[in-house]
Amino acid sequence: MNLEFHGGTVSKVRTPDSLQLFSINGIESAQQLLLGTWSTHPETEARLNQLSWRQGMTNWFHRHFCHAAKVIGELCLANSEKLHGRILDIGAGEGITDLSIVLRYQPQELVALDIVDYIKELPRVCEENGLPLQKMPDNFTFLQQSCEEIPYADESFDVVISWGSLEHIAGGYRKTLDEVYRVLKPGGLFFVAPGLYYSAIGSHLGEFDPTPHLHLRIPEADLKEMVMTTKPTIMDRSGFNVTNEDYWRFYKELNPIRLADFEKELRSYGYILIRAAIRTSEIVEYDAALQPYSILDLAVEEPYITVQKPEKNLNS
Repeated sequence: MNLEFHGGTVSKVRTPDSLQLFSINGIESAQQLLLGTWSTHPETEARLNQLSWRQGMTNWFHRHFCHAAKVIGELCLANSEKLHGRILDIGAGEGITDLSIVLRYQPQELVALDIVDYIKELPRVCEENGLPLQKMPDNFTFLQQSCEEIPYADESFDVVISWGSLEHIAGGYRKTLDEVYRVLKPGGLFFVAPGLYYSAIGSHLGEFDPTPHLHLRIPEADLKEMVMTTKPTIMDRSGFNVTNEDYWRFYKELNPIRLADFEKELRSYGYILIRAAIRTSEIVEYDAALQPYSILDLAVEEPYITVQKPEKNLNS
């Protein structure tokens, strides 16, 4: 890269295949002059500001592609070598987080499982968010299939992932937990982050009214009327939206998961706890309607849990 100096200002940066406007402001201190300060051209800055990582946690794509993948891979699975093996994600949704994991860790295979085929829109979503995807990676497989009947043999996967899916399994999730344990290899890792029904956002209806714990504060009939007659403030989902009727159906199908009960369920399989973290509300404002509910149930918004299936005892 060649810099052309003109009176203390670099006017252009020459790269092998492009000519881009660039500037270093001249300053008096010799030491500062060597270090320099720089700024991007306004047109370049405008393009950068359109990228998801520049918008941070307000951007839906960034939250799923960057943040969620780092929480799973780095925070909860500690960049385990098992992430290079075979991975299963149950309730994969649009597949954005899975794609990020595939690109970051290059696993032998990642299987994304879901009963809906939102993942077919993944190339479009990536293109619109500055990540051209000419074709799906060869080690990235999608199956439109219920997670209550996982079509793989026993002990097939090194890692199983479930984030925000167990609460949506109509009729309960115990059979899914059975299947996860069955297909997980001995020594394999299970990352799970279930949605907690009694949390501030446990209703998944915040786009109609952001009041914390609203589903626990008002009668169900009033809640339904609000959902069916109110136009939601649709959050950015990269084009994925649903009807008011779907919102209500999703709410009615929610499993009322409590963290304390869920931990007991995991322990009942004999899992070994590896890592755990929780995200909590800053404050819980109690009123008469919330008196029956525990502080733990209302304050914990989301748990992040990693457990390990015990290795086989060769002596037994």
